[in-house]
Formats: sequence, structure tokens, C-alpha cells
Amino acid sequence: AGVAANNNYSNLDIVLYRYADVILSLAEAIVMKPEGSVTEEAIDLMNLIRKRANLDDKKQSDFPTKEAFIDQLLTERSHEFWCENGQYRADLIRFDKLYDRVMSLNSGIAPYANKDKYLFPLPLSVIVDGKGMVIQNKGYGN
Repeated sequence: AGVAANNNYSNLDIVLYRYADVILSLAEAIVMKPEGSVTEEAIDLMNLIRKRANLDDKKQSDFPTKEAFIDQLLTERSHEFWCENGQYRADLIRFDKLYDRVMSLNSGIAPYANKDKYLFPLPLSVIVDGKGMVIQNKGYGN
């Protein structure tokens, strides 16, 4: 399955999910579903990750709104997945919070915190092969 008989290397990509990612994703899904709210189940899931890091539990009263829960969830994800393959960046983009979080940490970076650069550029080969059906992401020209 992609491995030559004379070597130990594979050309297959291996996808790894950390258990913490699964747990925090489930907590997010519980809260963000259409009829969702901040439930004890979602908080317990977050606390499961916090306990492993020897942090105090969060309580229902810590989250008066969904927004407050999601803000804390994003903070937990930033700690849990620090420097792991841009995962935190993707989380912030998904919730449209990248610009605000960057600016809250370093307002001097304002000229470089460009929302047009949230998406990466598409390779030229993809655009050419798309025969006019694929256009370059905003911020990278035609």
C-alpha cells in the first residue's frame, strides 16, 4: 500500500487526531448546534482537558453566554495545540476572531493583520487546471 519492498517509507499521509482535539470539538459541537447551549456536558468535557493540565474546573456561572464559552474554548485550544500545524489559527479563522485576537496581543502588527490573507494562495497549477472555474483567493491577485 504505497511502500516499496526495499524501503520503510510510505507515500501515504497519516492523519493523527489527539484525544484532546476530539474532546474539545465535541464540547464545541454541543454548544454550537442550532438548539445548543452551554451545558454541563460541554463544561465537563472542557474540564476533562483542564484537569489533565492540573487547572481548576470551570463552572456554569463562568459562561453567561455561548460567546463566553467559545472564547474560553478557543483559549483552551490555544494552550492545548500550541504550535501544532496552524490549528489554533484555523480555529480563530473559523470563528472570525483571528484579527481581534492578534490585535489584542500586539496592536503594532496592524499593517500585517490583513483579513485578505486568512486563506492561503491557491497553487497556479490548480487555477490553470480549473480552466476559469477556479479563481485565486482574495488578496493574492488574479
